[in-house]
Amino acid sequence: MTPPHNPSTDRTTTPEPPSDEDHRGVVGNERLTALAGALLLALIAAETATIGNIRALTSVHVVIGVLLAGPLTVKTASIGWRFIRYYTGHPAYRHKGPPRPLQRTLSPLLLVCTLIVISSGTALVTTTPGTYGPLYVTHKASFLAWAVLAAAHLLAYLRRVPRLIADDWRPDHAQHPAGRWHRLTINLAALTAAAIAAVLIPPAFTPWTHLTDTIHR
Repeated sequence: MTPPHNPSTDRTTTPEPPSDEDHRGVVGNERLTALAGALLLALIAAETATIGNIRALTSVHVVIGVLLAGPLTVKTASIGWRFIRYYTGHPAYRHKGPPRPLQRTLSPLLLVCTLIVISSGTALVTTTPGTYGPLYVTHKASFLAWAVLAAAHLLAYLRRVPRLIADDWRPDHAQHPAGRWHRLTINLAALTAAAIAAVLIPPAFTPWTHLTDTIHR
């Protein structure tokens, strides 16, 4: 005999949908990540362009490398926030769901490679030119691994990122203008902090600058 239906059991087994405020938080987090990713991509493109003439553009290469820390920090923090909220059972983030399996696998590897590339490159320019050693090998090997992972990551998100940024600035999506200005301010503040560091760091790689000047005399 089939037991009578008890509506109360449905409420215990079916999670409540996220509130509008929680949903806006998830959307805002995704758009913050997209904007940071776009800034990061622009700086990476500029950084990669200097590799072809690295001896002449050593200073530019290093400065852009320091600037990368700004949007990278924002993107890492926003992704980390989503990770924490999802795995601690927040309804809105659980409703949003995790990234696709391939992206969940590649993203941590990409983050690790990015951190190694930037940190090893920063450490490398504080050494004497010509004494490459393990830092040079680490920087070059991590860059090659990073390039493969970054290409896969870019293909996965290339179509979504422009749409997410555009949605934040369309007139019909302007119900919460404070949110988009807040996201823009966070990215600009991080980029400004990185720019200050980029201005302060050149004395650390003065020997490399002198080497460049000597080569081009």
